[in-house]
Amino acid sequence: KESSTERLYHILTTRSYVEIKFLKDFTFTANYSYDFTNRYDTDYYTPTIGDGQSFNGRGTKGAYNYYTQNFNQILAYNKIVGEHNISAKVGHEFYKYSNDIFEGQKTQFFEPFNPELINGGQIEYIESYTQEHQIEGYFAMADYNYANKYYISGAFRRDGTSRFLNRWGNFWSVGLGWRISGEEWMKNAEWINDLKLRASYGTQGNESVLNATPYMDQYSITWDGSQLGYSPSFYGNPDLTWEKQKTIDAGVDFRLWDRVYGSFEYFYRRTDDMLFQKTLAPSAGRPYNWENLGAMSNQGIEFEVNVDILKGRDFSWTATLVGSHYTNKILTLPEENREDGIVSGTFKLFEGKNRYEYFTYQYAGLDENGGAQWWMDEVDQATGEKTGKKVKTSTYSEATKEWLGKTALPDLTGGFNTTFQWKGIDLTIATAFQLGGWAYDSEYTSGLSNSFYVGHHKDLWKTYNPVTGEGEYPVWNANNSSNSYGQTSDAHLIKASYFSLRNITLGYSFPKAWMNKLGIGGIRVYVTGDNVALFSKRQGFDPRVSMSGGNGSFGGYSPMRVVSGGINLTF
Repeated sequence: KESSTERLYHILTTRSYVEIKFLKDFTFTANYSYDFTNRYDTDYYTPTIGDGQSFNGRGTKGAYNYYTQNFNQILAYNKIVGEHNISAKVGHEFYKYSNDIFEGQKTQFFEPFNPELINGGQIEYIESYTQEHQIEGYFAMADYNYANKYYISGAFRRDGTSRFLNRWGNFWSVGLGWRISGEEWMKNAEWINDLKLRASYGTQGNESVLNATPYMDQYSITWDGSQLGYSPSFYGNPDLTWEKQKTIDAGVDFRLWDRVYGSFEYFYRRTDDMLFQKTLAPSAGRPYNWENLGAMSNQGIEFEVNVDILKGRDFSWTATLVGSHYTNKILTLPEENREDGIVSGTFKLFEGKNRYEYFTYQYAGLDENGGAQWWMDEVDQATGEKTGKKVKTSTYSEATKEWLGKTALPDLTGGFNTTFQWKGIDLTIATAFQLGGWAYDSEYTSGLSNSFYVGHHKDLWKTYNPVTGEGEYPVWNANNSSNSYGQTSDAHLIKASYFSLRNITLGYSFPKAWMNKLGIGGIRVYVTGDNVALFSKRQGFDPRVSMSGGNGSFGGYSPMRVVSGGINLTF
């Protein structure tokens, strides 16, 4: 084989439950699930060309086992007394996740087309480890409504996690609802089929942070060829606890003219006790502590509108539009970071600012020799003070980061779906879209790299030509990587608006009269296409892959287009 990447999965999924009804109004349910995934990876770079050439071949093998168990027991109570409707639940839940990992890598491969590690001569690393994570919770909830007009609900849960020494957190919520359309004074508004106002307030916790045991110091084993040792890899804090989120939610549900129905919703979420890495003084004996110090808010609107365009005996046509818009703000940072903020990649966390507003270097185009330039703060040579003006520099290390006024958050995300049925034919089309926002196209940028050992994008032909003096991108120079066009800057930001055709399904259900003669409940044949098309600013670039505005972690390209078909039989 030449250079290759292979992923082989073996997956086992089980679900089981027991349900017991007793004393007329009570139901006890126990649910147990077990999931197992085995993944076997092979990553091989041939010694003949590309990335593996400088290592005379490089191969990595890995075996990864993941185990997930979930067991809950729920006692439910339901009672209707006249126009009083009461329901309640109490329960217990236990979740356990574990994994075991084995991975190794070799270089210096003898036979260029054999990716097996026995074919490699130099061991680069070999390692294995296991991890485990558990959550246990107790919960209770109750709902009451009178005459399906007035609603009240409440819930409480207490969760404990293995991630913290301070394991337990208490979370609760309350909700109110009012079906206005059920009032007598609304009876004359015949065009209003249903109208309901609702509001809720609640808290919840997040414990998915850092690693499996962030409360303790962690070390890496070292070996210099003659002596065994260890070095710190993570500094833990036994006082860490849950990040806490408070949410206010208000909305309206409606159905009008028996054709238009949906909901509009406003939400405000505040997250407190966010984890931040606090730098410590040298006298502390450790460089930092992770502490629950920060706060952030998100607020926005969400909506869904459905329209039954056509309704008839043999045909129907329904269209659905969903969308959301939200804003973000950093409310609190650690004391020592409030003046300068915290730079995080192409972003900067700063009190009062959007978490996803870009803060990075600004590209300034080509110099007279076709080299890359960036903007920097002008400095008065006599005083050493900044003048407040910007000047160009061809030395990347002299450039200055700036707020760009561009954010990774879109102005609107949503989708448009439609379903059409006529006699036995059904057609469903599902789409998704995003308007506004910016993404950092790191995959495209890497294709313009000045390295010899990566694949290159065809736009590399557009680099500056010293002979003609023409070119869109800076001159390609493998000996000046520190000042290359591929350095991080706003030049690699691209508009993140897109429209995707997520799914098209066409089916046909045979007439029931035919099925009755055959003694069959029904037969439906169908063909479906997933990830049919994507339209974005740059061909192949998929802005959906990362909420943080980048695409490097996901490859940045659309999921595979899949066309399939089948037959559904019912008896």
